[in-house]
Amino acid sequence: PVPSKSSHVVAQSGDDDFVWLVTDHAVWQLPRHLSSSAPYPIVVACQDDQRLCFVDDHGNVFALTDGSRQAKKIFDFIHTNTIVNGMADGGTLYYLDSQQQIFRLSLGNHLWGNYLSHVPHKIFATKKKVTAMGLLPAKTPILYIGVQDGMMKLPLDGSQVHSVASFRDKYVTSFYTAPDNQRMMIATLNDGLWTDRGDGPQPVFAHQGLSPRLTAIINSYPPATLLANNDGICLQGGPDTISVEGTAALLPANDSTVYALLERGIMKLKVKGQRLRDEGTYFRDIKFHPQASLVSNGQLYLGSDLGVLCFKAGNEQQA
Repeated sequence: PVPSKSSHVVAQSGDDDFVWLVTDHAVWQLPRHLSSSAPYPIVVACQDDQRLCFVDDHGNVFALTDGSRQAKKIFDFIHTNTIVNGMADGGTLYYLDSQQQIFRLSLGNHLWGNYLSHVPHKIFATKKKVTAMGLLPAKTPILYIGVQDGMMKLPLDGSQVHSVASFRDKYVTSFYTAPDNQRMMIATLNDGLWTDRGDGPQPVFAHQGLSPRLTAIINSYPPATLLANNDGICLQGGPDTISVEGTAALLPANDSTVYALLERGIMKLKVKGQRLRDEGTYFRDIKFHPQASLVSNGQLYLGSDLGVLCFKAGNEQQA
């Protein structure tokens, strides 16, 4: 707890996300945004055709439709395990729970209609740890599931899930759906970067020294591939490496701006040709959740214990 008695010395610089409080025996660094009072910590966010869906740690599902400024509740899981990841496609939510089970739930935009008409259906379960999940919205959508150690593909037309033989003993760290929605990028722990258009993974590069934990594609001309490992972020083939530890997510906002979620706060990166430049770190007192953060039409939605922080790319001060 923060001491109630202090020497009344408080300091805060204009670009600092913390307040410094001097007490009799210590100096306290207090975040400007305190998480303890948040009613709805957001743990999962995903994008559907005409809406964004957010799930909080109480099992409530909220939808933000096009043109709306406020999300409304459309469902709640009265009795369920903790939801840890989710994807959406065609009005259906696909979510992973803490027991390594994946469910399908069709959702409309009205709370009571969903209560009366829609129930979750289990479509996948494993005794192994699920390491990552991704959705390729192709003609036949495919759910990609990284398991320890391997990868499963689940076509969402009712076909059976199957194991990818070439990924036996490979550890998937993350999936990323390319901007054209035609291919899935697959980052691995020690086996490089792969791509899959639905017909089988092909290596982009398969070098242990170049194994990224995360990847993203900048929709520039020509497109640039961003890579993040444990201690830095770089462009594939580029000369620049931004030294940073603990990157949790890469969020391309437009053809020249990318945001990296850090252990706390977000780093803004600028891409120009093959050059990568650090543009500063914002909201360093907030821990954003990578599974609850996304970009839609140049607008960032960053989920945290405080709720969802929203701002347009480049307008961090207007969040």
